[in-house]
Formats: sequence, C-alpha cells, structure tokens
Amino acid sequence: MPAPMTSPDALFRKEVAEARSYESIGLNPSSELYPDIDQIFHKPSRSRVMVILKENARCANPYLVGRLSGRALVKFNFKRRPVNKVGFEGVYKAPFEGRFFLEIVAVFCNYVPNDMSMCLVDGEANLVTAAPVEITVTRSVALDGYWASPVHEPLYTRWQPQNCRLKAEKYTERCMIHGTLDRYDNYEFHTYSKLMDRYKRYDTSSAKMKVWHNVLGGGATKHYHCIRYNSNNPSTAPMCDVCVTGKSHSQRMMRMMDVNVGIAVSGKGVDYPDQITESTAELLVKRCQTVLVGFGQHSLADHYTTEQFEGQLRTLLNRLKDHPRVVGRSVHYNPHGDDKMKCPPNDNRNVAYVDEYNKVYKNVFKEYGRDWIDTRWIEGGLWDAGYDWNHLHYKVELVHAWYITDYPG
Repeated sequence: MPAPMTSPDALFRKEVAEARSYESIGLNPSSELYPDIDQIFHKPSRSRVMVILKENARCANPYLVGRLSGRALVKFNFKRRPVNKVGFEGVYKAPFEGRFFLEIVAVFCNYVPNDMSMCLVDGEANLVTAAPVEITVTRSVALDGYWASPVHEPLYTRWQPQNCRLKAEKYTERCMIHGTLDRYDNYEFHTYSKLMDRYKRYDTSSAKMKVWHNVLGGGATKHYHCIRYNSNNPSTAPMCDVCVTGKSHSQRMMRMMDVNVGIAVSGKGVDYPDQITESTAELLVKRCQTVLVGFGQHSLADHYTTEQFEGQLRTLLNRLKDHPRVVGRSVHYNPHGDDKMKCPPNDNRNVAYVDEYNKVYKNVFKEYGRDWIDTRWIEGGLWDAGYDWNHLHYKVELVHAWYITDYPG
C-alpha cells in the first residue's frame, strides 16, 4: 500500500523548520515591511524563496513580487502558505545555474482583490530585500525565452515619484533616478525558437526605441482597414489576416505586425470589450480571418472590478459567437507610474491587478472554447520597462508581435 502523500502546506512547514540550513536573505531596514518580517530564506535545491512574517504583523497579507537579475531576468510571484507564523513562498524558473541578484518588492501591505481604492506601498519603502542581495541558483529550466545580459549587475524595480509626469519635474534628479530606462539596455531576448533569428536582425538600441515609440504611436503605416470600407461598395474591402481589437496597446501591436511582420492587419479602437457593437461584430466576422481581443487597460485604469471586466468580455464573446477564430491575449503589465503610486490611485494598472484580470481573461476564454495567448513569459522580466509608463518597451513589442503572429492554430 503506497504511503499517503504529504500536503504542500505540510512540506512548507517542514522546510520552515529546517530554514537554518538554507541561504539567509538580508532585509532592507527602510522597507515598510521590515518590522513585520521574521526571516527570508532561499532553498536552492527547490528554487524557492520563503518569506516568514512575525505574529501580529501589521502587513499580514502583503502582495509580493520577486525578480532575479544579473545574467538573466526572471519574474516570479509569491503565494501565501499556512505555517505557525504567516509564510509566503515564491518559486522561480531560471534559464541557467549560477549567481543571480534577488529583489523582492511589496506591492501592497494588505492585499484585498478588487479594492480599487487600496494604495500601493510607496516606492521609497517597497524594496523588502537588502540592496544588493545575491543568491546561488542550482537548478535550471528550459524556457521558451528569456532576457539575458552579458553584464552581471542588479536590476531594481522602476517606479515614478509623484508629479514626475509634469514637464517641469520630469527631468529632475528625484524623477530620473527611479525612472531611467538605461538599466534595461544590456538585456536582449534569447530563445530556443525561430524568434531568436528574427530578433538578431533588429536594432534594439535606446535611440532606435525612441524612433519606434513615435512610429507605433502614430498612423503612418499601410493599414488595410478591412472593417472601414464604403458600405455602398463592400466588395472593395480587403480580407485581413488579423483584426486587432482594443485601444493603444492593441493599435501599437497592429502597427508592429504591419511594418515588422508584414501581415494584412487592421484594427478597431475602442476602450472596453462591450463597445464592440453588433454591427462591428458582423464586419469582423465577414472581413477578418482572426479576431485578436486585447482589452483590459482602460477597464483597469478606470477602476472596473474583475466581475465587471468579466461581464464586458462575455458581452463581446457573445457578439462574436459566429466567428470561427477569436483569440484573446493577456493584459500587458504597466510600470508603477505616479498615477498608480498616488494614494488613493488614479489608475489601477498595477502588477497585482493585471494578474487578477488575466485570471478572468483565461477562464472566460476557456469557458467559451476560445484560445487565449499568455505572453507574460515575454514581458514578465521587463514588466516595469514601459517607455512612457504605460506601453511595452520596444524590445518587448517586437517579440510580442512575432510570437502572436506565429501562434499556432
């Protein structure tokens, strides 16, 4: 008779009891969570980082995000585990073994999903780990792709102090020190697929990124406008390979597909999923081989809960029920700009809530029998690299567009 399986929580409690044999992680005394943390330790053999809080901690349910940096970038989240004291466990997947820098950031002190008035931990106090902290990774995983650097140095989470969007403040030292983009310059995409060959052909320098940021935000491309035709002469409208729905994030990807990938692509720019009307849905069915659904930015920025966003998605999918190929994509991460760091926030597109929206996205598309493309493995390592504190970094947009274009099915 086989021995009964040990529960994950029981294993976690055992590991906590054995913590003295693991790598101890230094704490940042300026962190808001510093008074609440009993210990942080790393177990290389299991690729785990464990955060143990003290009893009666003020921040008893923090939302924690981890990232490995140095020769590669690896983003990972933490899950709560029941132990004698409150425990949180993060499991990372590194592309190779060796020394990495470890950073843990507290996004929320006490996380409550769908509380749209909840304030993020201030950027001056959200770094939980000491700076810098190095760990030894002893287990590697074959990843679809990752961001790697020839330079072994720590990468710290980018954030924007208050009022740094203002022209008068934008280039002051207090704004620049936390928001510079040159920290990402050494990181380039590496993968085991054909994306790598394409990526090597492109100039991904900061100078080129600034040029493309303007191109992707404009309209100077050869859009096919499959769903924008003269109703008196519908036969003149072309058939498009892909029709992209959504606003600026989707429109930038549409232009990237158009110029750098070379497929016939068009788009319908609306803020929310349920703004795709019945008549527009009919055009999408007639003129588009694939409809790519890319919403979430405006719904989340405008404080819609996950339940409300789910309702918007269902309305859209019901209207597109006659289309043979409707594909969703994950909501993009946003860096924590001043509008998100404000208390209470003007904009809820923080890393925690983006993941909550993606859970909804994935589940609803699965229920409707539609494909959903999760691209967070591409953007995760550079989740805070958005050039304008909103849209993806140019390097990420390149890989993102190629991957979605090549998505099988």
